Amino acid sequence: MSEQTTYPTAIVTYARGWPALATTRSLGRRGVRVLCGDSVGFAPATFSRYCAESFRYPDPRVDPEGFLDTVEEVARAELAAGREVVLLPVHSETYLIAEHRERFDRLGVALALPSHAQISQTRDKGKLADLADELGLTIPTTHRFAHLAEVYRAAPDLSYPVFVKVRGAAAGVGIEKVDTPEELVSVYAAFVSGYGLGPDEMPIVQEAVGGDDICVSALFEEGRCVALHTYRNVRQFPRTTGAGVLRETVAAPEAEAVARRLLESLDWHGLAQLDFRWAEGETPYLIELNPRLFGGLPQAIAAGVDHPWLLFQLAQGISPETPVVDPAPRTETPVLGLLATLSEIRHDEGLRAGLDELRATLSAGPAGEGRWERFSAFLRELGSQANPANVGAYLREKLAVHRHTLNDVVHGDDPLPVLGVLFPLSVALKHGTLDTAVVLSEATIEGEVAPRRGLRGYLKPSWATLLATALVFVLSVAVTQAAAFDGSLLERAFELPRLWSARLLPSGGAPAYAAFHLLNCLFLYVVAAGGLAMRERVKRARLITA
Repeated sequence: MSEQTTYPTAIVTYARGWPALATTRSLGRRGVRVLCGDSVGFAPATFSRYCAESFRYPDPRVDPEGFLDTVEEVARAELAAGREVVLLPVHSETYLIAEHRERFDRLGVALALPSHAQISQTRDKGKLADLADELGLTIPTTHRFAHLAEVYRAAPDLSYPVFVKVRGAAAGVGIEKVDTPEELVSVYAAFVSGYGLGPDEMPIVQEAVGGDDICVSALFEEGRCVALHTYRNVRQFPRTTGAGVLRETVAAPEAEAVARRLLESLDWHGLAQLDFRWAEGETPYLIELNPRLFGGLPQAIAAGVDHPWLLFQLAQGISPETPVVDPAPRTETPVLGLLATLSEIRHDEGLRAGLDELRATLSAGPAGEGRWERFSAFLRELGSQANPANVGAYLREKLAVHRHTLNDVVHGDDPLPVLGVLFPLSVALKHGTLDTAVVLSEATIEGEVAPRRGLRGYLKPSWATLLATALVFVLSVAVTQAAAFDGSLLERAFELPRLWSARLLPSGGAPAYAAFHLLNCLFLYVVAAGGLAMRERVKRARLITA
């Protein structure tokens, strides 16, 4: 590539995601002016020194037209200032931009994306499975159902465990492993109901296969392979269905050959990340394809396959040079990498077997042996298993994978993105949960409405319900103390706990006073949960009618 002194402006979306931060750093370090956008505040990439400016846009899932208008407005402002523009969408908004790319083509905004038809064919797990069958590619045994009745009939005959997968699922959201026919029916029905799926959107069911999780990232230029990189998820969070949080580069020519064949058949243009299950020397099983930037992007960049920079060049019509892969670096998502290791320790089969022996020693013994003798035997067994030297060696072995890893977030020349932790915390306070979807910046399933929580869900203790209860308490005090509400329906409602306690303990005194406060807390908690459930129903109704 010839030397340039001035690069086009790069507009990077979904600034809350770690791939957006990696993209911003990759381009910014080369002198590219990077604008970072998102629909939320506290997005990590907006704190980066390499983000020249940040902007907010409407949530593309709720207001797609507003999102497109805002991005177009930002692009127009850059073009009016005499700067060329490259648009680099990061997350599910990639599909929306690909569908409406003519809007940006007319402006002269450069893009390096697969076509909307290609994305539609590969993003849907059911369609991808059909395409793999046509090409003779190996995939896990996949079952497709049009009705719940078919699931009931097929469930007893499947080979377990199996995975239930919503067709547009990503990052472990909308994917669940089940081990029994009863569990399959329950989870499948919950997915269909919770996500409001129609006959053409029914989840697929895939049988589990052995091997390691490996990911192949591929950059193609009009059907020509420019770059390939393969990494293995050493740790996932959660363990079985989550995204990789500690990774290393591996050689997997068989999987890369499958990626080449699939993408060449589609005349692919742009980036794709393909997930496989693979045991070395055996046939790789294709699991899914993501036609966008991906969570393991820091690993590819650390290995010398700088996809953001390659995409940036490709969008400008420049044919990038094929990079040389460096297999040495390993990358890790802070905190989650350690949590994944702790989860591995918790589910260690050897440790479980040892605990089972301890329980057996404590509960059983020779005939006539007393409690103290059994307890003494238990202590001896515990001492043999929990020898400090053995425990230390075990922990060192488990934690060794964290040595010399490169942190996805904490970089010496760009420390402020660690403030991006404010985003999941703010979401936790708003929604009352800090689940994997939030932590990994995957707040909802791409293209799908989040499962309904309902009254029963909000009755479970959460930050959202507790905060709502506090607000309802303040409201109850204001209503019962204000003369303006005397005799109103609202006042009579908040007086119910007092009336119930008086009926329960008509004699009064301290017991009645305590009963009143207990009933009042329960009453306000239920009212708060009901209010949150009603709020969710209204929001979903608006989404459906929008």
